[in-house]
Amino acid sequence: MMPRIFSLLAGLGLLTAPLVQAAPNFLIVLADDCTFSDLPVYGGENAKTPNLDRLASESLVFNRAYLSEAMCQPCRAELYSGQYPMRNGCAWNHS
Repeated sequence: MMPRIFSLLAGLGLLTAPLVQAAPNFLIVLADDCTFSDLPVYGGENAKTPNLDRLASESLVFNRAYLSEAMCQPCRAELYSGQYPMRNGCAWNHS
């Protein structure tokens, strides 16, 4: 009985495999000294970014991001590692 159930489940798995969608793509754009109000996608008028605007119109846009440090290097290290700056070793800027 067990081999039949296993065969049935394996067959169903093979039939549904083409229905599985590909993993989504992620693009993270980091810019130094650029705030949310600089980019047109967030209502800013300081920069002309037609390619980013087109990409944002076809994508999910991040509207909120919170970091524990207000400095460049610790923020990037926190984003990349998922750890607080004191834990990942980049607690001070230019360290």
